[in-house]
Amino acid sequence: MRSLGAVHAYLALLTMWKDPRKLALLAMTAGVYAAGGLVTKYFQIVPGFLDLRPAAVFPLVFGILLGAPACWGAGLGNLIQDILGGMFGPGSAVGFAANFLLAMVAWRVGAAFGLPSLLAGRQRPPGFSRILLIRTLPAILLSSAACALALGWGLDVLGLLPFLVLGNVVFLNNAVFGIVLGPLLLAILGPRVDRWELGEDLPAARPELRKLALGLLVLGAGGGFLALNALCLGSLVATSTGVPGVASVGAAALGLLLLGLALL
Repeated sequence: MRSLGAVHAYLALLTMWKDPRKLALLAMTAGVYAAGGLVTKYFQIVPGFLDLRPAAVFPLVFGILLGAPACWGAGLGNLIQDILGGMFGPGSAVGFAANFLLAMVAWRVGAAFGLPSLLAGRQRPPGFSRILLIRTLPAILLSSAACALALGWGLDVLGLLPFLVLGNVVFLNNAVFGIVLGPLLLAILGPRVDRWELGEDLPAARPELRKLALGLLVLGAGGGFLALNALCLGSLVATSTGVPGVASVGAAALGLLLLGLALL
C-alpha cells in the first residue's frame, strides 16, 4: 500500500479543483501575487523579461501555508503580471511552470521540516523566532533554486535569455526577499491559517523516503542550478543562449527535482 506524502500532494493538485474553498484560496493567491508584482513592474532589470519582484515572497509563503491552491495561484498570478505588464509571450508558459514550482517546492519542503506545526504555535512562542527562520531557510533556498533553474533553463532553451543572467537574478531576487520577508509573514499568518483550517492535511512520507526525497531535491534544484552556472561560466559564449550541455543538464536536473517531489 502506497503512503508517500507527495503522491497525495500530486493528487491534491488535481482534486482541489472540486473544492470551492480551495478555488477561493487559488484566486486570492493569484490576486495578491499579481497585484504585488504589478506595483514594482516598472523596476526593470531586463526590459520586457525581468523586473525587481519583492512579491516573489507570496508564492513562498502561501505555498508553505496553503499547499496546492497556492501552486496554481502562483502560476496564474505570474501569468496575469505578464499580460497586464506587457510581458506576455512564449516565455510566459515557462514563467507559469517556474512559479508553480516556487510554491510547490516551498510547500513540500516546508512540510518535511515540520513548518505547519511550528507555525501553528505548538512548538514555539508566538511571533517571529530564530527557530522559525532556521526551519524556513531550506524551503526558501530550495524553492528559489528550483524556480531559477526552471525559468532560466526554459528561456535559454527558447533562445530568449541566457541562463547565466536570468537564473542568477531570479534566484537572488527570490531568496533575498524570501529570507527578509518570508519568516515575518509566516509568523503573522501561520496561526491564523491553522485556526481557520486552511492548510493542506496530507500524510507525511516515511523518514527514510523523506531523506531520499530531500536529497533528490537538493541534487536536482541546487545541484542543477550550480551545474548550469558552471557550464555557462566555462563557455566562451557564457552570456548567449544555447551553451552546449545546458539543455540536457537542465532537463536531467528538473527530472531529479520532480522525482524528489514525488517521494516527499
